Amino acid sequence: MQFGLLSLLLGSALAAPAASGSGYIVRLADGTPLESILSSLPDLSSAGVRPFSIINGFALPSEAAPLVAVLKLLPGVLSIEDDITMFASATQSNAPWGLQRISTQSRVASTTGTPNEKLPAYTYTYNENFAGQGVDVYVVDTGIRCSHSAFEGRALCPSDGNLFDGGVNVDDNGHGTHCAGTVGSSLYGVSKKVQLVGVKVLGADGSGATSNIILGIQYAVERSQASGKNSVISMSLGGGASSALDAAVKAATTNGVHVAVAAGNENQDANNVSPARAGLNSAVVCVGAHDITDARASFSNYGTPVTVFGPGVNTLSTWFRSDTDSNVISGTSMATPHTAGVLAYYLSDPSYSAFSPAELKQVLVGKSQKGVIALGKTKGLLGLFAEEVSKTTVNNLLQL
Repeated sequence: MQFGLLSLLLGSALAAPAASGSGYIVRLADGTPLESILSSLPDLSSAGVRPFSIINGFALPSEAAPLVAVLKLLPGVLSIEDDITMFASATQSNAPWGLQRISTQSRVASTTGTPNEKLPAYTYTYNENFAGQGVDVYVVDTGIRCSHSAFEGRALCPSDGNLFDGGVNVDDNGHGTHCAGTVGSSLYGVSKKVQLVGVKVLGADGSGATSNIILGIQYAVERSQASGKNSVISMSLGGGASSALDAAVKAATTNGVHVAVAAGNENQDANNVSPARAGLNSAVVCVGAHDITDARASFSNYGTPVTVFGPGVNTLSTWFRSDTDSNVISGTSMATPHTAGVLAYYLSDPSYSAFSPAELKQVLVGKSQKGVIALGKTKGLLGLFAEEVSKTTVNNLLQL
């Protein structure tokens, strides 16, 4: 049975999000309307098409596989890729030393405090007149425990902000709450006056379909434009290469939304993973991780997409099991919200509030501390032929 375009779009808007890692993402060439594809292949009308607005294209469920071969032949179809699964970029491990490091030019003494102390004697120096005031940060992740006391009522969980499965917008994993806490909680956050918005695109196991992540980016951009507020997207996730996801994060910046993405935790070239590789030659900020000794974290990806390295090892922040819970985890996921918080901090400063994503990225790079990170070597082949990471990677340490 064939349906009109209006029926298709209404049906798609109400359709359940894709199961993790299932289906296809179709990108159309600029100027190619969805209507022309539908008229060329009418069977698409009943195939569960989910259109994007952040990029020119749409998602298809796996059941549409018989149509893909024909779809590839249609004029205006730029690419078709698998709707691969993306993952939260954290590793489990035991004080927020990172806040002190981004606000000083000196290395933090690793002997300060003990691993068992919840709030050791590190000092965070910042201007409380700014601190993210008037800025929204969209944490595109597993959701946020918005009732956590450290958010002081500044965290929002919009009822339409679950792009993972369309259900209740809550954090059932902890990763998103932890990242949000580093961005803007009162105890552990960089920007302590920012408003946090939870956009759920990953499930309880920390994974989610690329198409749903694109819809999450789209949701954040549309909400930001409606609010008229300066906004940052913090994305501590990644997986295989996806040109569609790369295009979506770049499109967010061209629409005026600042974006920070994790470099990834595989100790490999960030050019191999999305959305990290979108940091190359764009306004997207790609974030690697360093430890308390100012060394590149052993897991952190590297390479030409990386913009800056932020604190990402043994990071204490909010957790999801209660309104006072906290946890210590590591990953480029933890370095990314430090950076998103710094971007929000800049945007609340009248000196930078009108800066575009490309301009603010240059401010971030300009303020970073140069040449202090021990970048180390690539992992090489069986330990052989390892090369210095410095040959392809900037040596920029995040600073407020």
